[in-house]
Amino acid sequence: MGRPEAKAPAPDLLVPEPFDTVTSILARMGDAGFSPDEVVALLASHSVAAADHVDPSIPGTPFDSTPGTFDTQLFVEVQLRGTLFPGTGGNQGEVESPLQGELRLQSDHDSFANNQEKMQSEFAAAMLKLSLLGQHKSKMVDCSEVIPVPPSLKTSVHLPAGKSMRDIEQAVSVV
Repeated sequence: MGRPEAKAPAPDLLVPEPFDTVTSILARMGDAGFSPDEVVALLASHSVAAADHVDPSIPGTPFDSTPGTFDTQLFVEVQLRGTLFPGTGGNQGEVESPLQGELRLQSDHDSFANNQEKMQSEFAAAMLKLSLLGQHKSKMVDCSEVIPVPPSLKTSVHLPAGKSMRDIEQAVSVV
């Protein structure tokens, strides 16, 4: 849905900042009516995003190894042990879990890791909910006909070169 132009910037603390803790982000999004699963679904937008201001030495740094492709590769790569965001490390916007070695919501990442259809469906639902937040749907313009449908993927998700299943950081015990 097409939102009207903003009249002013969002008040401080209304929108979670990328450098907030995971707990703080989930709490704030929960206050706005979003479940942790919906927050994880919204993370899919990072599969086509890039960071311009996290590390000034690397402008436009993609968040996964398939930049510009709306796919589930991001959900594979966030589970890799010892893989850090490109750059100098310790930069604003790099959020760590409050528990050492825990990838927060990893089981939710797991469910998207090789399920493109599920990721697209849940992202679309969460994004629609986000677009309607604080708006009257009847006053909005449906512009869905101009939004391109992502092309069919020609490849499946994969581990980056030099990585194996031993590099996956599991948060849940496997029996």
